[in-house]
Amino acid sequence: MSVFGALPSVLHVYFCWFLAVHPNIMKDDFPKKVEMLALFDDLSTKSEDGQRQLGKELLRTYLAQHREPFPLNGW
Repeated sequence: MSVFGALPSVLHVYFCWFLAVHPNIMKDDFPKKVEMLALFDDLSTKSEDGQRQLGKELLRTYLAQHREPFPLNGW
């Protein structure tokens, strides 16, 4: 996705999570739509709390792998 190539990596994590929570905003021909939704195990059908929890886990994992601090307190 060259349009998003200049975004910080953390925003890529958020962008993928957001699309998995709101798959209806993607057109059917969105690149890798089916594969991405399969990776997120139909996240859009989970509770909002479950969606947020997975988002936090994804962000924590990403930041830990890149040795970056978690940006918000209380998470």
